[in-house]
Amino acid sequence: SIMSELDQQGMGEDRGLTVIDQDPTGKIRDRAAIFLLSICVFLVYTLTFCKSHSWDAIAYTARVDAHPLLSDVYLSTSLFHPHHLLYVVFGKAFAAFVGLFGEGRDTFWTLQMGNAIFGSLTILLVGLTLGRSTRNPLIVLGVPAGLAFSNAMWTFAVEVEVMMPAIALLSAGVYSINRSS
Repeated sequence: SIMSELDQQGMGEDRGLTVIDQDPTGKIRDRAAIFLLSICVFLVYTLTFCKSHSWDAIAYTARVDAHPLLSDVYLSTSLFHPHHLLYVVFGKAFAAFVGLFGEGRDTFWTLQMGNAIFGSLTILLVGLTLGRSTRNPLIVLGVPAGLAFSNAMWTFAVEVEVMMPAIALLSAGVYSINRSS
């Protein structure tokens, strides 16, 4: 264990030091701060969900609900629409997952919750990627915080819009590339 290795080196509990004290680069501190930031961002997003929806949000939700008057009739356009190839599939899967827990909310809320999760995940991944690239805590926390509360990011994270899962997956790709190099 980490503490036993620290004790063998004379750096453990006898000197009153914690594992975080033994982190001279600040990596653990930065990761904890980024994780805390993403949780706070998620809470802010969930507290500011849109109550008045755009036509696109209504159309995406109608497709997830398979609404007979507002949704497309053909599977090719109702499920796999050219402008948002997998969003309706994601919405149906996420609504089914949320339904397992007996959550009786409407589909708008369910899709907004999915977007809030993807939004906060994006902030986490951007922060972790920057944490690997720089040790400047202003950059590691400032850039994700600025991104989280930018107009576009906030709008897409609190409304039923197709961009948030794509942005999260793009961020996961960049993080994976950065991590492997």
